[in-house]
This record gives sequence, structure tokens and C-alpha cells, in this order.
Amino acid sequence: MIPPAVPVFSFRKNFARMFRGWRLHNGLPLKAVAADLGGSLAAIQTWEKGTRFPGERRLGKIIRYTGITPCQYHCGRVGPCPISRCPFLRSLR
Repeated sequence: MIPPAVPVFSFRKNFARMFRGWRLHNGLPLKAVAADLGGSLAAIQTWEKGTRFPGERRLGKIIRYTGITPCQYHCGRVGPCPISRCPFLRSLR
């Protein structure tokens, strides 16, 4: 028996969509987010477009700043993470 296909998640794409959505929902201009995170305006723009991804240290700052969990960024889900079915957490095992 062939197992069902596992959906492929684009972490960078989901991150870009959720990060930008969070910023817009909170009414924050790019300059304010850049200043709060200690990054450049150009860096924030590339993260929101999904063309680049923040480094590990900066990602930690973003997670604390936005309150969005790594699992939510990975899966693109809004709301509670279904930990028992989370493909991101399963991939870390």
C-alpha cells in the first residue's frame, strides 16, 4: 500500500505571508518594524516578499516580537497549532 502524499509546505512563502499580514493587521509601517527589530528597511521588505529569509538570531526576535510560533510560520495556520498533527514538529523528530 502506498502512503498518502504529504503536503509540501513552503516555509519562506508562509513566513512572508504571515509576517506581512501581522504587520498590516497591527497597522505598523515598515520603518517601525525595522527599527523595533534592529534591521534595515530593505531586509524587512525582502522578508515580506519571500525573496529572503531572516537568520536564526533575527528569527528569534521576530517570533518574540510578533507572538507567531515557528510552527504557525511553517504551516501557515492561524490559531492554535495542532501539535499532534504538525508536520513541522514531526520533521524535527
